[in-house]
Amino acid sequence: MQISLAIVSHEREKKLIQMIGQWEEQTYPISEFRIFASGYDDEFLSKIKHEVIKCHNRKDWGHEKRAEAMKTFNGDYIVCSSDDDIYLYHFLDEMNKKAEETKADIIYCNFRTWNASQNYIDAKPARRFITNGCMMLSKKICLELPYISRGYSSDGLFVDEAVQKGYTTAKVDECLFFHY
Repeated sequence: MQISLAIVSHEREKKLIQMIGQWEEQTYPISEFRIFASGYDDEFLSKIKHEVIKCHNRKDWGHEKRAEAMKTFNGDYIVCSSDDDIYLYHFLDEMNKKAEETKADIIYCNFRTWNASQNYIDAKPARRFITNGCMMLSKKICLELPYISRGYSSDGLFVDEAVQKGYTTAKVDECLFFHY
């Protein structure tokens, strides 16, 4: 199965370099690797060996960039990551296994967050219980269901709408992701 990756990043050089390293160390291969970047100078971006797409919208938490990524990738599934997320080295392996087993439109996993009152999230396909970084989306859902920037809860609202429209979900019970 081919998995595409989009990293959304804004003005955090060190975080972006760390994020690229995390994905390069994954035990499952990435078929397409693009970075949607804003706020960086051309000299810094020229040192990155992956495809970089310069973006200018800084006020929507990367949602507009994610929407663009979802429509342009060729993989069977896509992961949209922010530059401040942390992934275990076998994230893609586990997500791919679940995708192969279920063929679900949305594959997701449990995650941890910086919020002390809600440190461990038992992920659910619903608003406030899911974030883009813990999901892998099928090409089908990316082409058929528009991702709309609606502010902070855009990821959960997208999943809410997908479930209501009959798109399928499958969960990896392991915690594979840390969201800052």
